[in-house]
Amino acid sequence: MGSNRRRTAGPQDDEPVSAGRVGEAARTSIRLWAEADGLVRQAEKARVGDCRSPGGRLRVPRVSVEAGRRFVRKKSLSRLEDSVRAETRRAQGNSLARIVAGLNPLVEGGFGDFKPARPNEFASLDGFIRRRQRAILRKPEKRPEFGRRPDDRERRPNAFFAKIGLFAFHAAWLSARHCR
Repeated sequence: MGSNRRRTAGPQDDEPVSAGRVGEAARTSIRLWAEADGLVRQAEKARVGDCRSPGGRLRVPRVSVEAGRRFVRKKSLSRLEDSVRAETRRAQGNSLARIVAGLNPLVEGGFGDFKPARPNEFASLDGFIRRRQRAILRKPEKRPEFGRRPDDRERRPNAFFAKIGLFAFHAAWLSARHCR
């Protein structure tokens, strides 16, 4: 590799910067750092936007910010749900403890990615995962359907899954926000 070859910063090097005087100082600092390191800014890919107004969306990995609210990106959410579906097939033949042991690292990693999102997204993900677990528990009892019936929630309430060690997004979010 020749020494006169210049490196370019790609999309993996994107860094969101706030607006205003603080943001301007940060952009200047980043520009000086990049020039000192021999990086070239790709002007056609760079943009300045205001994520505090409707329509001004900022996308960072796995989370999107628009109008000051944080959302989990749909593609990231569907990828996590597909991974959960692969781990929680109804007829896989594993014990519930083994399924939970395989599912927990996946769900904990998803929580780390989605931690900046709004808490109501965690509640819906928790419900999705517990519904998949209830459907697995219905199968040996020769009960049809997919764990959405009220009697399923009476037989195996959320506390049942907490007792067997299933990671819960919402409970983890509550403990993470009070850790300071």
